[in-house]
Amino acid sequence: MAWASEGLRQEMLDARADFFRASGEVHDDEPSYDAFMDAFADWFLCDRPTSVVGTPAQRFCTERAGVLPPDEQKLFEAFLHTRPGLFCLLKLEEGSVRVKDLFTKEALTVIERRRMVGVGKGDIFHARLIPMPDGLWFTGMPLFHPAEVRRHITKVANKARRAGEAEFRAAMEQLLLRRLKVDRYKRVEAITHYQDMVPKGLVPFW
Repeated sequence: MAWASEGLRQEMLDARADFFRASGEVHDDEPSYDAFMDAFADWFLCDRPTSVVGTPAQRFCTERAGVLPPDEQKLFEAFLHTRPGLFCLLKLEEGSVRVKDLFTKEALTVIERRRMVGVGKGDIFHARLIPMPDGLWFTGMPLFHPAEVRRHITKVANKARRAGEAEFRAAMEQLLLRRLKVDRYKRVEAITHYQDMVPKGLVPFW
């Protein structure tokens, strides 16, 4: 990110404007600020094409090939294979977590040495996984949705999954926008921000 901030500064500013266009700029006094900024950094580095050669991660690896030591180059190349997704927390373990990818339905073990406070089995969250030599890691801070909308999000995710990967990614973007509204409009019940996404005929009873 330091490399991109120096050499791709204008592209990074343009990307930031695009990323927050729908939601408006996230503010540093909002509880989810760090998680949203992590999500932006991941998206910019790993997904957004630059004006020259591929994504910033691809460009970095191309420019540094033969310059970095092979072991270090291999670590950076892991950023070419990250996996953004919507996950369900299955189990908290010592030094790791078990999660289910809501698109592929795979159960995965992710190395996580931080204490995940205030979350539990069944909670749904956005995160990006990176394959390192010792296993999967989160690239940044996972962003959890409120526990009271679990069933709601599950129904949205299942419908989007059946429609294909493009539809699922679009649903993930909309869910991120709803998550920001939870922090921004504290006097409104969390479920209110998600209700319009529930498939017709599948309105959950609470």
